[in-house]
Amino acid sequence: MNLPNEWTDRITALANDSLCTVPYGVWFAGTLKENLADQAGKWSCIPLPAVEEGGNNQVNSGGSTVMVSSSTKYPELCKGFIEWFFLSTEGSRINMEVSTLFDAYMPAYTDESYTKTDEYFGMSPAALAAQLCEEIPDLPFPAYFTDIGQIFQSDAVGPVFVDGKDMDSVLTEATDKAQKQLEFLRNE
Repeated sequence: MNLPNEWTDRITALANDSLCTVPYGVWFAGTLKENLADQAGKWSCIPLPAVEEGGNNQVNSGGSTVMVSSSTKYPELCKGFIEWFFLSTEGSRINMEVSTLFDAYMPAYTDESYTKTDEYFGMSPAALAAQLCEEIPDLPFPAYFTDIGQIFQSDAVGPVFVDGKDMDSVLTEATDKAQKQLEFLRNE
């Protein structure tokens, strides 16, 4: 399905029953609940299938970055709040209860906010994700992973899968662009 505006077009396609699966991370549970409240009971969560029998079917490649402005009047207070919000069970509970936001703070995964059944799904997406987190293999993320990965995501995935362009030539162009960006970043 061609989704020129990946985000809003995906939500629209889900709302009008044009899509039946969403291979996204557990964080998308909150998006479904917020944007498609009338579809409660129609959705559930499962692990992605593996490419080969018994193979890996998950990876942690994402997350958020939180920053404190250098001009803030109370930088230590801001840093303390961020630490509490993201590195405490209480902060994780608030994230889960308010926006179904699955945090990376693993000690919170036994909290009731993660383990109780979510009525929208008829199961707990957070409990499933918490279980899967224990099985995610460690991957070495090299320097500039995000910068270079973004080039492949924007310049290769869409053109190949959405526009039907030749994969070899698209990957060659994306690799050249990534190499130039890498050289620029190393010389900054």
